[in-house]
Amino acid sequence: MSWGAVTVEDSRFSLVTRILAKEASTAELAVACGVSRKTAYKWRSRFVEGGKAALTDQSRARHTQPHAVTQAVREMIVQGRRAHPTWGAKKLVPWLMGRRPEIVLPCLSTVGQILTDAGLTESKGRPRPKPVAAIDRAGDPTEPNQMWAVDFKGQFRMGNRALCYPLTVTDRVSRFLFLVRALSDTSGDPVRRAFEELFIEHGLPDRIRSDNGTPFAGNGLGRLSQMSVWWMSLDIAPDLIDPGCPYQNGRHERMHRVLKAETTRPPGQDLAEQQTKFDAFGVEHNTERPHEALNFACPAKVHRRSERDYAPATKIDDDVFAGHFERRVVKRTGCIKWKGRTVFVSQTLAGRLVGLHETLEDVWVVQYRYYPVGLLKERDGEARVEDLRRPKKKRSHEPPTAGAATAQTPASPVAPGVCRGSAPDPGIERMLA
Repeated sequence: MSWGAVTVEDSRFSLVTRILAKEASTAELAVACGVSRKTAYKWRSRFVEGGKAALTDQSRARHTQPHAVTQAVREMIVQGRRAHPTWGAKKLVPWLMGRRPEIVLPCLSTVGQILTDAGLTESKGRPRPKPVAAIDRAGDPTEPNQMWAVDFKGQFRMGNRALCYPLTVTDRVSRFLFLVRALSDTSGDPVRRAFEELFIEHGLPDRIRSDNGTPFAGNGLGRLSQMSVWWMSLDIAPDLIDPGCPYQNGRHERMHRVLKAETTRPPGQDLAEQQTKFDAFGVEHNTERPHEALNFACPAKVHRRSERDYAPATKIDDDVFAGHFERRVVKRTGCIKWKGRTVFVSQTLAGRLVGLHETLEDVWVVQYRYYPVGLLKERDGEARVEDLRRPKKKRSHEPPTAGAATAQTPASPVAPGVCRGSAPDPGIERMLA
């Protein structure tokens, strides 16, 4: 026959029964059992109130939580999320603090748990690894209006089954959303009118980054288009990303994802109704939506108007070239006269004044205003203009890591008011190698 095991509860029950039987004083019985008198009184009280079952160990958790989130704060967080379905805890907390500064909000993880408990978030699984962004080819802008970004968000069908092409323009530093315009196509005239309105209201940027689609880029010399030539005539440098590399304009593409989620599900019935949705999104984006990169400030509080005013001149091709430049006007055919020969340059530059300066023997840089666009080479009694872009290299599917050179690095524009001298440009030397 095995020995019976004596549990802690049995020892407590034995102590309590001896105290109630008054075999000795409580103090003496407590010393005999190896506990304090206070502990003996505690177990006696528990037994009297709840019987032997009350002698088991109980939870030590607090019965009250003085720092618990109140129901009013929970409801405020839930209502904020329902008003902004695409916002997470990082944006909801600073937004609510700005509207209700007198209320103490919980930490981000607690806000996220409140949204999960309310069924307002869903797990997206394991996140994909984020690619390392490529280095900005012309220097990363640090001030508003140093670079704008423009693109057409992917077209979609509205309620009337017609296609809508949203034209979007943002500032790369302040994230300010200048424009979301619902257009019926991607032709150049509506885009130019939209930019004229922006230039009048916000001034001129130094650069405008875009992809290689219509109407921002062409297939000819320097990928010039009528739109980019017009920008260059205003001393705005076109900054084209490499073909097939949308991550080079990643900040703008990220805005497109939110724009699509908040304005196209469901879409408007027609262009007018869709434009109303876009306008409301633009106001919220600029004045309410916090941005982590701006220390959770709104773009409207960071952005400022450009100091360069838009003043369309009657003669946009003023002579900006130094004395050593050869000057030619591009004919309607896209050709220029060069040493008795007809040389094709670009149909896009028809009617424009271009300058040429010799950088190496029999090699001339063709420049429109402050921007090199091609190389004129004289060989074996012939002259031809070649593209200034570097030859395409085989590109992997992964974006380049920080510090790696991009596949096609365009020639950097010359600062307004400065013309290139006789020193060869490094980009041109690479072309001649």
